[in-house]
Amino acid sequence: MTSTSSPFPLFRLPHVVLTEVFNSTTPDEIIRISLCSKRAARFIKYTSNKWKNKNSLRLFFYENEPSRIQYFDYPLLFVSKFSKNENLEHFENVKVGNAIAKMGKRNMTIYCKNTLEVINRVVEHSMECLNCEISSFAISHLTMSYEIHWVLQWMSSRNTVFTYCWLDCNQDAIEGLNNFKNIRFNSTANGSRTNNPTTSLMAIPTEYLSIFQGSWLKKTHLNYMNCTLLDLERTSFSCGDINEILKKWQRGEILSHLKCGRFGTTNQDLDQLLEGIMYQMFIEKKEYKMSESDVHPIYGGFNIDREDGVVGTVTNYSDGFHNMFALMVWPDWTN
Repeated sequence: MTSTSSPFPLFRLPHVVLTEVFNSTTPDEIIRISLCSKRAARFIKYTSNKWKNKNSLRLFFYENEPSRIQYFDYPLLFVSKFSKNENLEHFENVKVGNAIAKMGKRNMTIYCKNTLEVINRVVEHSMECLNCEISSFAISHLTMSYEIHWVLQWMSSRNTVFTYCWLDCNQDAIEGLNNFKNIRFNSTANGSRTNNPTTSLMAIPTEYLSIFQGSWLKKTHLNYMNCTLLDLERTSFSCGDINEILKKWQRGEILSHLKCGRFGTTNQDLDQLLEGIMYQMFIEKKEYKMSESDVHPIYGGFNIDREDGVVGTVTNYSDGFHNMFALMVWPDWTN
């Protein structure tokens, strides 16, 4: 006696049951189902599930590896350039929006010639299925200038508040970064700062900004980098520049929302760094908690007071290749 299996009529289930089914899946599985047909995508769009959230999607835009859209820690879809040497037996056609592309049968990578168009379709499709907006993004230094320009123009066309930005780019990317001034990074859209000619380069996210290749940054850029977590590596700031930055911070003129900042320096001159600043030196070990699971030990440093009574701890260190200075503002993130 033999038996044959037939497709399970998933979309004939009552709405309440279908909601429970989607709640038991992961976001990447939901996206995989949505690519089966227009009907599947439509059901997912109009069925409630626990994954629908307005600020959960992340876009990672790289040139040397597949770009990806991610929901928290769940990679959803990858986009990569198609090579003529690829074996077509390992691919199947997939339609994302109006774009037809090839998808690997063993992974969620979409291969295409025009990656920018497909990335756009993939992002739009994922946002529609999960009722989410892209809230953060990362761009690598190997990304071409015109691609950075495209990404930021697309972002500036969205009515979205972005919270996280990671940039590994250098002077060549400044032309593309000019589009930052059109991107909303908080509820006021930085309206009070757009008329200031010294801040016309870009707006800054309110939560986290990381720039890995920061040699092109100038001190004036810090006038409007008012986010809570700031990581600027390989900058050309001298200890004299950092001294000016600390004095402005003490007066409450810049970085008023900063909790933890790291800055690359060209030298390690502590006398120059602290010149004209009242401080209290300490040598005992302290712990600065970014979260309960992310604790940064501090082995000595200098406490300085802001005019409003807020205390910041100044430390400097070197990894043998790069000099760094850090400012950690108390109380830490756990208080």
